[in-house]
Amino acid sequence: IMRNRYIQIMETEPPPAKTVTSEQLTCLKFLIDEGRNAYTDFSIFGKHGHRRARAMAFRGMTMAPGGTLHVTEILGPPTLEAWKEPYDCLFTALIMLDCVSRPQLAAYRAKICLFHAQYGPNCWALLYQADVRCRSELFETLRMRLQTKHNAAITQGQSSTFDNKRPWDSVWAAATLETDFWAQEFKLHAMMIVTGAAR
Repeated sequence: IMRNRYIQIMETEPPPAKTVTSEQLTCLKFLIDEGRNAYTDFSIFGKHGHRRARAMAFRGMTMAPGGTLHVTEILGPPTLEAWKEPYDCLFTALIMLDCVSRPQLAAYRAKICLFHAQYGPNCWALLYQADVRCRSELFETLRMRLQTKHNAAITQGQSSTFDNKRPWDSVWAAATLETDFWAQEFKLHAMMIVTGAAR
């Protein structure tokens, strides 16, 4: 059923590079069924999930307390191209599970690619950090915020586009359109690196 849903929406079978294991689908389905955020750690999530014994890691710039930048080791994909692989696998899984719609997933992917094009590979560590914080932290905040607005609208007899049965679709859309988060978590710090204000 899940595979058929993907084929119906994408009009093709999942490519080998974008497939997920039954174990990965089971874990994500459990989280979604429990009403929890289906966050995935891209240092270990991706194609051939059962083969990934070691987590990916790379060195990059991170923001320390006090606003200073320093080099540290980060668990996760070391480049944008490496990030696309687990993201596309997550894309496949969320389509199969009917959790998030194709346009929302494509828009988020495009946003990360646009930031990378604008600020360059030297800012990848910051961008990946922002992506992780968005999917692991901001999503939860947005879910509560959207749920509260939805409840208020229904109480007042107004319409709402928020779907209680499919809340994460609205969350992904809101996260992509969010401006303050991306400015604080990425753009301001990336500009320091790009302009040479921070080495």
